[in-house]
Amino acid sequence: MQRKYRYFRTKLGDFGKMPLLEVRLRNGENYIDVDCLVDSGARDSMFHTDFADELGIDLSGREQQDYYAVDGNIMPGWVAPVQVVINGIERPIQIEVAFVEDNEIPLLGQSG
Repeated sequence: MQRKYRYFRTKLGDFGKMPLLEVRLRNGENYIDVDCLVDSGARDSMFHTDFADELGIDLSGREQQDYYAVDGNIMPGWVAPVQVVINGIERPIQIEVAFVEDNEIPLLGQSG
């Protein structure tokens, strides 16, 4: 699948051109349409904990894992299943994602 690089802007400013993929995250009847950075060097997919709230996912009691940022900081993440719908692919894909509090850019990693 070939994707064009597009500009990614956040409240912190312009991150420049990045490989972004438009996806729909689903949990039951709840969904969010989001542009995600495709990061082939990342093992797991990561989203801010606000996404879990919007999708109606309760993170209490979920498995917690530590993730290491490039600056050496450790980010705790809570793992939960989410359905990912990709334009052009017929069926949703169920993957485990990490919800972290310090993630500005929605990230699609290798697993799932």
